[in-house]
Amino acid sequence: MKSLSILAIAAFASAVSAQNLLLPDNHHLGELATQAQASGSTNWWGTTAAGRRFQVLYEASHFTGKAGVAGPIDITHVKFRGEDTEKNTGGQTYSNVTVNVYKTTLTSATMSTTVFATNTAPVAPATTTLLKSATIPTVVVAPSLGTGPNNWMIDLDLSAALPLGVFDPLNDAASEFNLLVDITWTGYTAGPAIPPSTATIPIIATQDTTAHGAGIRGRGIYATTPTATSGTASTSPPVVGIEFAGGGGYASLIPATTEYIGASCGGSASGFYQLFVHNQPFDLANNGLTLTPDVPPPAAPNFYTVSLGAPPVDVTKVNAVANSTIDDAVLASTSMGFSTPFRFPGGSTSSIRPCTNGFVWMDVAMSASDSTPSLVEWLGNTAATPYTARFAPFWHDFDGGENTVTHPGSGLHVVAETVAPGANRCWVTWLNTGEFNTVAGGGQSVNTLQCVFHEATGVVEFRYGAMSLITDSSIGNFTNGIVGFTRGRIGSVNSVDPRSRDLLPEAIVPFTTGVELASSPHIFATSTPLAAAATYGARLFGGQSVTFGVSDVPPGTVLMMVNLDIVALQPGLQLPGVTAPGCMISTGIPPLIFGWESAFFPGATWNGTLPLVIPHVVWDGVTITAQAIELDISGGPNLVKWASDTMKFTVGLD
Repeated sequence: MKSLSILAIAAFASAVSAQNLLLPDNHHLGELATQAQASGSTNWWGTTAAGRRFQVLYEASHFTGKAGVAGPIDITHVKFRGEDTEKNTGGQTYSNVTVNVYKTTLTSATMSTTVFATNTAPVAPATTTLLKSATIPTVVVAPSLGTGPNNWMIDLDLSAALPLGVFDPLNDAASEFNLLVDITWTGYTAGPAIPPSTATIPIIATQDTTAHGAGIRGRGIYATTPTATSGTASTSPPVVGIEFAGGGGYASLIPATTEYIGASCGGSASGFYQLFVHNQPFDLANNGLTLTPDVPPPAAPNFYTVSLGAPPVDVTKVNAVANSTIDDAVLASTSMGFSTPFRFPGGSTSSIRPCTNGFVWMDVAMSASDSTPSLVEWLGNTAATPYTARFAPFWHDFDGGENTVTHPGSGLHVVAETVAPGANRCWVTWLNTGEFNTVAGGGQSVNTLQCVFHEATGVVEFRYGAMSLITDSSIGNFTNGIVGFTRGRIGSVNSVDPRSRDLLPEAIVPFTTGVELASSPHIFATSTPLAAAATYGARLFGGQSVTFGVSDVPPGTVLMMVNLDIVALQPGLQLPGVTAPGCMISTGIPPLIFGWESAFFPGATWNGTLPLVIPHVVWDGVTITAQAIELDISGGPNLVKWASDTMKFTVGLD
């Protein structure tokens, strides 16, 4: 009879398509509820050459809640990921990896012992039953892309292991509803070096847990030797991916993300920017931006016309030795080599102070290396520590010295090129620069970008060469980085906010900034039960309820409404006679839900009250856009008098 049961289980497993879920179920995108930078742990898959052992327990609610597992499943893969947004080339190996998967009556509260054997054979009435056992001779660690969430770097394939039973988190006859995974490995070797470096590359830390809401509902035990009989207890076990055959779960794990797209009109700012938020990759590689002033030198410009495209990076405009290969360095005052001061909106200078973190101070009094991109600092910071004008091809936490072995000559370079009087150029180049959060050895993140100042025309170019996949700042702050120009603090006040815009599609149709007058309208969302994070905003996942609001509503607004759609127009549509000059509609025309919520005479800041409730699973992968507009009901020349920026949500997992 036992053999028939095993055959039935095997037939069941082969007949059902593979599904996925995440343990814990509220920890897909990042380390914290606010989605700041992740931090991992080396307690689980570490770098101990002789091996280790650990156990991880997760309760049934992770299976039966959001994932919707309602019956027996056969677990075929157990996976682990490196800490979110950190890159690694992989190639590390673990030897003799033994994986035992159990079902158990133990919970995160009752698994109080640190003795491994007591958890696999607990004292009655508690019970634990082995479901699968496999020894994998060699496990090769896959490269980590550095995304948020990161990809799975360790995949333990149990599909060929003989199933001794199935896991049923809802209807188990022995009430063994919870999952216990026991892993031992007896050898580790580091990954290969990137020539000409000889430094081997260790594995990155494993993503661990600090989940929100209902909490982790799990625990772990780890030991620093494979033969240990007991270990150290942890209430922050690693994030575990489960692939299984059976009902429920997800075909793929999609993170719930938020970003801002679409130009906001109704204010007037001389600067512009794109704020790349957590999990939003930098996408201007091998492209460029050209900033053309409204008047040529020697006149003082008021604003720029920004267009997509610039000449390729000129890697000959570098020095024999980099000006700096130091992490978080700002060069001393450096001459641009121009015969007259270079003018930009709000100021002029003959000298600059470039920073290894991807920006150029135009004020030689500025010395902050500023490795934590933030909107507050971009617009001027505080009166106590004012930040003034800068150009940023990509303000990010770079490390100028990371790749000096793998890419000789890498680092920050400044070249004042003599062409002809009044027609000289100044080149600032971040050549093959690395990122702060790559491990020793170099060559894992290689990025080239360039800022070119033209004396004759006043034009500024942002040029981009090859860039690694960059999805977040290494120390968080909710911000991957910022591209653009800012006057920063002007006198005693910060610059007005033009709002973030998606530069790659929107600069296809050149746009102009303006005379510094007023911030542009801004749409935002509040959410419950997981509150919206600063900068990153609200996220849409099953169980979330969101409401929309608008700040910096232009004075005199009569009828304002928030439109929702499943379409995101990039670039947005500018319709003469429908939209005011410079205004873009970034939802569909017409939007799916025209006037989701509206307000008469809304005031400078308006907080909506109509909630949008997200169902579990049903909407996963759907894109939702939200944009506020004012309709002119007085019969003016344009139906849409102003438009806010646009929130673009991807519905997925939290």
